[in-house]
Amino acid sequence: MEVKNEVKVNMDKFLLEEILMLSVNGGLQTRGEKIYHEGKISDLEKLNFRIEIKEFLINRIYDVNNVRSYEEEDVKDLIRELKQLAEKNHKEILNNGKFRIGISQKIINLFLKYLWVLGKKEMPPYCPIDGIIKQKILETNRKIDLENWTKIDSMDRLMEYYNEIYKINGKDRIAEWELKNYRLVIEKDKKSQILSSKQSLMENNTNPTAD
Repeated sequence: MEVKNEVKVNMDKFLLEEILMLSVNGGLQTRGEKIYHEGKISDLEKLNFRIEIKEFLINRIYDVNNVRSYEEEDVKDLIRELKQLAEKNHKEILNNGKFRIGISQKIINLFLKYLWVLGKKEMPPYCPIDGIIKQKILETNRKIDLENWTKIDSMDRLMEYYNEIYKINGKDRIAEWELKNYRLVIEKDKKSQILSSKQSLMENNTNPTAD
């Protein structure tokens, strides 16, 4: 029994480390929008920054055993708290001293999504907002002016995304909507890449380069 318990503990620790890494990386990989300022920043400073974000996720979400479900305001508070923590303790390395709401929400919502999928928490009220979700919204309403998630720095601008999702899907179970549509977009992109590769290969075979 003790061996089985030890294995379970090690499995849980492994999964926690994986979803912490995926959540933080998912938020900090912003494709052009800088997280850090342009000056010299040491690897240690970046590492300490990431460690503090992970500790926040553990202490404020993962280790709170008596809370399995979150209301909308709970998640908004967590997003604000992470932003404030980052700007208070790591302002000197952040671009313009800011840790934007869009970055904070991506990390918080990704972490809650992973915990939900793993059965550790109930389905969250929100979903991670990113370029894929913007793409799905614009397929329904191309006239809407949505700020890129990497630039969002107010809760009102963030809520514009959710209000559009509510129009598409209703207010309930948007985490399920995002899970489905995220997978569909990824699969569509993969098929497009495969088709593009096949076309390039066919063009190369029909137009061989002269020796």
